Amino acid sequence: MKDLEMDKEEMLNNRGGPQVIPRPEKWWIGDPSPWSNAVDKKLTLEQVIQAVEKHTPNSIEKEDLEEYTQEAGVLVALYEENNSVYVVLTRRSPHLSTHAHQVSFPGGHQEEKDSDLWDTALREAYEETKLDSSLPKMIGELDPIVTVGSGTLIHPFVALLPYRPELTANSDEVEAIRHVDLAELLEEETWREEYWERNGQSQAITFFEIPDETIWGATANILRQLLTLGLGIV
Repeated sequence: MKDLEMDKEEMLNNRGGPQVIPRPEKWWIGDPSPWSNAVDKKLTLEQVIQAVEKHTPNSIEKEDLEEYTQEAGVLVALYEENNSVYVVLTRRSPHLSTHAHQVSFPGGHQEEKDSDLWDTALREAYEETKLDSSLPKMIGELDPIVTVGSGTLIHPFVALLPYRPELTANSDEVEAIRHVDLAELLEEETWREEYWERNGQSQAITFFEIPDETIWGATANILRQLLTLGLGIV
């Protein structure tokens, strides 16, 4: 038990970013990464494209959701540079009323003017980062995720960019833009899983610790699925 407490303390002291984690009083360290025993962790863009194209997203009926409030589309934008695959992430502005400082994908809530949720993701990406909406080419969709608390049904769209884009953060919504190498996310020292107990139920929470950032919540869950699909891990 003493060693476990020391490990927990070390994890907390080495937290990467300014994100405030609403950790409950009762929590414990989870499992190693799904790819911890993988022989080859090299992930190519072609692997990711093929895996996402073959993937059929799970279907979630809004009528079955207890906390459903609205739908959102997010853009999981990938590009290749120097034989590495990068994903574009943002850190939300500290001035926002919800999820301040948290790392997320460009995206947001659907509006009436959006033709569909893909259009939502493109519009929001442009508003947040000035990403040219003509650049992303949709590869496919990952499983939708419902956020705890806000009850937002998030639809992640994986898209390919032809090159590293020139982006500008909208300071009203975005504090910083990060280009993250997928290989960095696959490193064991980057991964962390915790179990949180609330109302007598335990829930696995995924974290990715990169320099100056802690990626967790829905964003980490989406990245986890992207990586496991690409590596062929069921």
